[in-house]
Amino acid sequence: EISKNWIDILPFYNDNFIAPWTTLKFEKILDIKSVWNAGRIYENNVNHEYIITALENRAQYDLDLSNPLITLYFNKKTIKIEPSSHHKYANLYEFETRNFVLRLIRLVATKLGAKEIIYCADSAVSTAYLDEMSHLGATYFEIKEKGQNLFGNIPQKLSDAVFNYFFIDDFELNLEDYSEDVYIFNRSNEEYFLEQKFGQHMIINRGNYFPKH
Repeated sequence: EISKNWIDILPFYNDNFIAPWTTLKFEKILDIKSVWNAGRIYENNVNHEYIITALENRAQYDLDLSNPLITLYFNKKTIKIEPSSHHKYANLYEFETRNFVLRLIRLVATKLGAKEIIYCADSAVSTAYLDEMSHLGATYFEIKEKGQNLFGNIPQKLSDAVFNYFFIDDFELNLEDYSEDVYIFNRSNEEYFLEQKFGQHMIINRGNYFPKH
């Protein structure tokens, strides 16, 4: 039934990328019990050195639904949307993939009844902490609040937002408001530079100020 309701996503995908996909059928059925059980396993193991074991155990509980276009990862209180072939955060740097990914995720989020979407890294950058929170069962609003407390106010201009490695799309974010001709704060590069300089991991909180272009 979900596949039938999402039929408009397929032409959007094929209009942007030449793809042989003709169906959005998911590979399996996911029930709430498997999500709940796997969440408990993850929470029980998260403070313990065998974190990889916990992640492997999560995988055994079928916590995702996949089709050729997207994978949905189900946590206790949030859903992670991952475009199957463009899932790296760096795909937001280039116009074609950025425009495709942001619009595709909007389409999918709408089908799930979402009114806002949190974007963050899932590794290597400090904002990956928010991704970890989602696995631990935090609510959307808890993740949003923690993100603002740790990293500062959320940028409203798309180019600032992308390179902040944490931003929110409220479906009013202007997807064309992107400048490649000016210096843009890049959290990944600048936190890495600070770590190399001071010998410890640094988190930049941008507060209330964003450079004017």
